Amino acid sequence: MSSVIELNIYSKMKLVMITAYLISVSGLLLYFSWTGIYVALIMWVLFTIGVSGGYHKLLSHKQFKTGDTFKYFLIFLGTISGLGSSVAWVSQHRLHHRHSDIKGLDPYYPQEKPILTGFHGFWPVKSFNLMIVKDLMRDPIQMFIHNHYFKILMTYIIILFAIEPQLVIYMWALPCTMYLLCVHFGVGVFGHGQPFKVGWRDYDLDDNSINSHVMNIFTLGESYQNTHHYEPTRLVCGRYDMLGYLMKVISK
Repeated sequence: MSSVIELNIYSKMKLVMITAYLISVSGLLLYFSWTGIYVALIMWVLFTIGVSGGYHKLLSHKQFKTGDTFKYFLIFLGTISGLGSSVAWVSQHRLHHRHSDIKGLDPYYPQEKPILTGFHGFWPVKSFNLMIVKDLMRDPIQMFIHNHYFKILMTYIIILFAIEPQLVIYMWALPCTMYLLCVHFGVGVFGHGQPFKVGWRDYDLDDNSINSHVMNIFTLGESYQNTHHYEPTRLVCGRYDMLGYLMKVISK
């Protein structure tokens, strides 16, 4: 039964990502707008705060504490980004840390086909292990979002379309694609040293994680992967960890 659920989620996520890419490309060609680009940049930052700050730093690793209002605001941003529910995303990410860069076990394994399928960005991964997110499953709100994720995402997209069709491009599809390109590609390929070893290692770990100042420009600080894998609960992993500093300021 669980394998059927996993395949169903995987198929739907694949459709979501393909749709985001197609809308982004066609939308830019047919309805290019500098105002839209500025809106997309703002939404990209918000999606990054939601997924990288909420799903990753808060829920996956408990790097900081915050109240329910801000926690669910982060989860809301992550939900509408198109990257999946917090439960599904965190389950994959914790599995990645448990088996980092091990073929067949790490759902983000980047070495085999790094440009096409080896990073958790252009293509969703099939591995889900809900046993690893029992803490999140005790939250009825997160489980509701997980069980109705695609309905919630479609509701958001339909509302945007009803207000103004071009909003679907600049307030969802394009920032979603930008996040996948900048954060997931940057972390999944560059941050794990395959095939581009651009950075350094402060810690000798049994994985390919590296740190990179350059990639932090595009990930808001998520590219100190070697430091992060050495100490996953560390909130600020490097000098230019902008998201880490932001979460540190607003956390309690």
